[in-house]
Amino acid sequence: MLINPVFTRIAVLLGDPRQTDAVKPDNRFSQEDLAEIDTLKNTLATLNEYSFFYLDDHATLIEDLRRTKPDLVLNFCDNGFNNNPRQEMHVPALLEMLGLPYSGAGADCLLLSYDKFIVNQFAKQLNIPTPKETLLTGNSCAIEDWDIFPAMVKPNAADNSVGIDIRSVVHDRASLRAQIGRLRNDMGIEDILVQEFLPGTEYRVTMIGNTGHGFTYLPTFEWDYSKLPANVPHILTHESKYDINGPYDNLKSRHSVLSPELRQPMERYSEALFKALRCRDCAKIDYRLDKDGQLRLVEFNPNPSWDEGAYINQEDIDKGYHYVDILRLLLEVAQIRYAQEATNSRRHA
Repeated sequence: MLINPVFTRIAVLLGDPRQTDAVKPDNRFSQEDLAEIDTLKNTLATLNEYSFFYLDDHATLIEDLRRTKPDLVLNFCDNGFNNNPRQEMHVPALLEMLGLPYSGAGADCLLLSYDKFIVNQFAKQLNIPTPKETLLTGNSCAIEDWDIFPAMVKPNAADNSVGIDIRSVVHDRASLRAQIGRLRNDMGIEDILVQEFLPGTEYRVTMIGNTGHGFTYLPTFEWDYSKLPANVPHILTHESKYDINGPYDNLKSRHSVLSPELRQPMERYSEALFKALRCRDCAKIDYRLDKDGQLRLVEFNPNPSWDEGAYINQEDIDKGYHYVDILRLLLEVAQIRYAQEATNSRRHA
């Protein structure tokens, strides 16, 4: 714990509940979303060494930031500016222009990481295994040479599994062509990623820290698909994240017990990609085993949601690990990073 935090007056920047949000069901913040925000506020209020205030009106955001002049901005706006996921990188860019310190990834990292194909090109250069894949751009539907089935079809640039549903796992060229058509015609998505489907266990790694300062790894989660209906593919769809009454109602996550043979490469790959993409403070990285049990990268998320349920379950609480510990840790690593940057600037002045 930092004994004397340098930044104590903290602005917490959130999505705007006044505006529509196309990623969410009904295109708006739900009561569950608002309850999660209340939990966040109540938890941060217990950190007595800090004072927090909240900014969520994007129409007045620039004015509010100039007026309030926070010591540090906790960027918890994974929705994007004006709740537009394609403007997720606009938020840190704005904070940079205003000269405000902030937690989390910069605009350059968010821009790169939003493109799954680009992330995988970085990964390949770092010898991080990725699924076999092809990128279809514009109106291209050149799948005649694709012969790997089952395959996974998803938007190349999207958050929260948008564009992924129970039809996203395809077993032949006809269903592949049909799913591409649905994404193009029904959702207006041009760039589509076709990958080999990975049937093995799916893991989520959460890391908090920075290159050169070390990382704290939260417990790794895996998904238990065993209680899903037989006709439902074992993937995280958009519906699985929001519809508690749908076919994914029985989808559960649990702590993974990882062998060193899995844990060590996960952490090595995660830290290499974190550095290459110029990530800061935190990231969530998803991996999955292929049909031969080999680990492959699925997703790199440098700006994850900060709601309690995404980090803490009853198993953590039973072990004495709490939501507030994670939030405090994030504040600390951001301050340590800025302190080091200030030291480096003085050395080169």
